[in-house]
Amino acid sequence: MEGDDETHGYEGPLHVSRGGSSSALAEEFIEGARTLYGWESVVDSEDFKTLNCTSRWAKWIDPRTGKRSDAAHGYVHPILDTQDNLHLLLESKVVRVVFEGMKAVGVEYVKKYVPCSTRLM
Repeated sequence: MEGDDETHGYEGPLHVSRGGSSSALAEEFIEGARTLYGWESVVDSEDFKTLNCTSRWAKWIDPRTGKRSDAAHGYVHPILDTQDNLHLLLESKVVRVVFEGMKAVGVEYVKKYVPCSTRLM
């Protein structure tokens, strides 16, 4: 999204757009809020000032590439080859962050973590 306000940042590695589509259900919700509560639809309801309104959700889609913009591709992947103290573990769950004073120095983790809702008995 483009903007010139002080509420949002526009220069970082994560990009947001309004996307190219909307669903009929979303339009019905917005019309229902207008009919029942008198709420108007605004472009940006996340400006820390606007109340009692509706807006379409912004999407984490980079408008330049059309691809999803996420933390992994914005922050982690660009430094994996150059950051020798960063180890990326998949299918693992962090159990505890290990501190020395106020500084995090490591993590305890479990490999191949399976969430409770999908465990087989």
